[in-house]
Amino acid sequence: KKTGEYEGNIVSALMIETVKERQEYPDGMVFINEGEFLMGSDLGDEDELPDHLVFVKSFYLDQHEVTNADYSKCVECTRGHGGFDTIEPQQPVVYVDWKNADAFCQFQNKRLPTESEWEYAARAGSEEKYSFGDNISLLETYAWLKTNTVDKGLWGAKTVSSKKANNWGLHDLYGNVMEWVQNYYKPNYFAYVRQSDNSNDLNVPENEEYPLRVVRGGAWGGLHGAGTPEGLRSAKRYAFVEWSRSFQIGFRCAMDIPEKN
Repeated sequence: KKTGEYEGNIVSALMIETVKERQEYPDGMVFINEGEFLMGSDLGDEDELPDHLVFVKSFYLDQHEVTNADYSKCVECTRGHGGFDTIEPQQPVVYVDWKNADAFCQFQNKRLPTESEWEYAARAGSEEKYSFGDNISLLETYAWLKTNTVDKGLWGAKTVSSKKANNWGLHDLYGNVMEWVQNYYKPNYFAYVRQSDNSNDLNVPENEEYPLRVVRGGAWGGLHGAGTPEGLRSAKRYAFVEWSRSFQIGFRCAMDIPEKN
């Protein structure tokens, strides 16, 4: 055979294997390949300093935020209710505290993503403010935020996946609703982090009577500037006490890659 034909057959075989592997992905999840990235921002808030290199192992992540339809399948999971509630099946579930978000993920044999996994996925290979760069005018293509909701008289979270996915096929990491992650919040978080996200120090709250958890991603609107372009940056960190139930906060789940036999 000619060399070109031989190489072409190899490429075709690899593509077939890739398709087979993707067909085996858990339903509604995206495979996130391992890699290193710069976490944090030297130009951001004090609790984002300094940017530093972090290695993230391969994992699966939900393509979009957990919906009301998804959450209703967990009979032991509870939620609150209030203003700006979302009730449609394909809207993101809100008014869920950290423990119930964690319980739902475990109910599905999943877990909440770590803070570094979340930022790695949100960046999708970018070192800029957003996965698509620094051009704020593109935000409305990818996110529900204040400028295309509240400023236009539209209140509340929107149907998941109704905005463009990032380069890794993930929707709504910016805006719509903020998302609980696994970690306790520490203002000096990056002082604890070495080259991975496995430090035991991260598993202890700063204040055990008022345990703060990290929330990421910004929202369609609400408090703390969550609906502003600045509030949607990949590196932006928020802190909420773990029993908080808010119209701003939802979540998505992650899953470890099963060990091959």
